[in-house]
Amino acid sequence: MVRSTKAILVEGTTVAIKHAQQDSLQGEKEFYTEIELLSRLHHRNQVSLVGYCNEGIEQILVYEFMLNGSLHDLLSARYKEHMSLGTGLYIALGAVTGILYHHTEVDPPMIHCDIKANNILLESKFTAKVFDFGISRFAPLPDVETSGNVSTVVKGIPVRLYSSC
Repeated sequence: MVRSTKAILVEGTTVAIKHAQQDSLQGEKEFYTEIELLSRLHHRNQVSLVGYCNEGIEQILVYEFMLNGSLHDLLSARYKEHMSLGTGLYIALGAVTGILYHHTEVDPPMIHCDIKANNILLESKFTAKVFDFGISRFAPLPDVETSGNVSTVVKGIPVRLYSSC
């Protein structure tokens, strides 16, 4: 299990701390994958990595803080009635823009492998940012001498999309 907490750095910046529990399914490989990817990729629709700690058994990632939580939180019964169609479209456009960046502008292209409502975080004005790159992979480039087919095992949980229309 991974737990996240809100913290304030010495200079006053509010951040989110992602702390892996010892019994977590997120392993060392996923921890370093996330650090590597977020250190080299930067986009307005991607959560920024502020820093990390890896001392002993501690695995801590420090991210920019997202005031409005996740898309999953927004779609829950508590907030669902407050979201307009315009806000929903703005969030969807932000999420798709972040994913499109990873698929088309990164070289080699990157595949997130775990897109779900919990991994789309929302800033104060509901700007969507893609989050949690632990199981992401760079897409293999097709070999000129092979068929070019790429098989990618997708992990995560299925998500039902809801419509207010």
